[in-house]
Amino acid sequence: MYNFEITEIQPSKSTNCFYCKASLPAKSQEHIFNSCWGGSHKTSKLICDQCNSAFSDIDSALSLYIKSIMNAAMFKGERHKEIPKIELEGDYFFEAGGKLKLKKPRVEKRSQPNGTETILYSFNSKSEASRYYNDLGLAKEEIRQLISEAKPEKEDPGLQLAGVTIEPKKQYRSAAHTILKCLRYHLPDKVSHSLTNSVRDFARYDKENYERFAVLVQQKRSFAEELARIWQPGIYCNSVEIYFCSSLNKIIGVVTLLGFTQRSVILAEEYSGEDAILAVVEDTNQSKKPPKAILVKIPKNYPIELLITISPYKPSKEYFDNEGKMMGKFLYPTTVLIHQLDKNIEAISKKRTLLNLQNIYEYEESFLEFFLGLAKVVGVSLSKEKINKKVSSYGFAELKRNYLGKNIEDIEVQKIISRVFEQILEEIKQEDKELIKK
Repeated sequence: MYNFEITEIQPSKSTNCFYCKASLPAKSQEHIFNSCWGGSHKTSKLICDQCNSAFSDIDSALSLYIKSIMNAAMFKGERHKEIPKIELEGDYFFEAGGKLKLKKPRVEKRSQPNGTETILYSFNSKSEASRYYNDLGLAKEEIRQLISEAKPEKEDPGLQLAGVTIEPKKQYRSAAHTILKCLRYHLPDKVSHSLTNSVRDFARYDKENYERFAVLVQQKRSFAEELARIWQPGIYCNSVEIYFCSSLNKIIGVVTLLGFTQRSVILAEEYSGEDAILAVVEDTNQSKKPPKAILVKIPKNYPIELLITISPYKPSKEYFDNEGKMMGKFLYPTTVLIHQLDKNIEAISKKRTLLNLQNIYEYEESFLEFFLGLAKVVGVSLSKEKINKKVSSYGFAELKRNYLGKNIEDIEVQKIISRVFEQILEEIKQEDKELIKK
């Protein structure tokens, strides 16, 4: 057991741009975490106006990942007028909350056995169909009748690809820029300028190949995550952790955006100072409050390799393609399902404060919808009957027997609901592992 010395770090006041040494404060303010990532706190005491404007087209390199999470969780950043939509390569786009919609009405011709052709029109809704025919001046009684009698059809369009160009160098320049801002904001004197010259030149002036700075980091313990759990910021938070590793002779920064997308950068080599970790967390819920930060001093007899493992790598096109597919196939739909479950549970709890058969049934239906969707995402075969049986056997039957009339917020009630969720989720994970083995 090791005790870490943890100190809360306050923002520092800088007088010069850490890229070009121009005097500060700047006329314009710079976000610590970019506003298109949900960041909201700004300061004029990090970089000058000219350097700030140089990054205007770089931070958008990570927008695919950011917009996906914002869309799935239905929230927007400070500069977004609405929840971002996800444009796809084919006929569809994802509306807020992962709702798949046609970009425009679809027209199909189908041959009939008698040699004639039938034209089928597909719309996102009956109201959209009505507007379409109104605009054409064809809103006749028979058309209105056809629209009113139309039946919804569900289709599975398969994996949809977003039409976005992946720009790895810009992604790593943006990551390095954000990590350096956090370092300068909280520990301006922690690293001498000579040590960070190369990464600053890379981030600001596009010097050298990004592969020199890109690194894979696996965090065995994240102090930023622990800080976020204590602080409980917005829906998802942005964070940076900077590792000062004398045994590795390196300083390495890790930026995690909205709790999901992660990029890691070598900030300096030939480091020989004290081992420490700077953890920075910022709310994404438009709080405008400065990021919270702690400095964790690592004991001399504690190998920092117990906290992280670091692997050099050369990110290939295949690597980014696979990452994008994982986002589209697993992360995005899972986030949509989790957010929808949260909304359903919140709505159930608001309607009635006391537990009765009706809201237990609504809980069961919400769990059923979530786990059927999750099983489909991960490719596990679970029937409606099987999930209902698990929901009942893991605790909902107990709620019906012993907890009717109790307050929904009662600790024991919430424990049982959480237990049902965790046990079914664990079974899905185990079945998924078995599929992977096969």
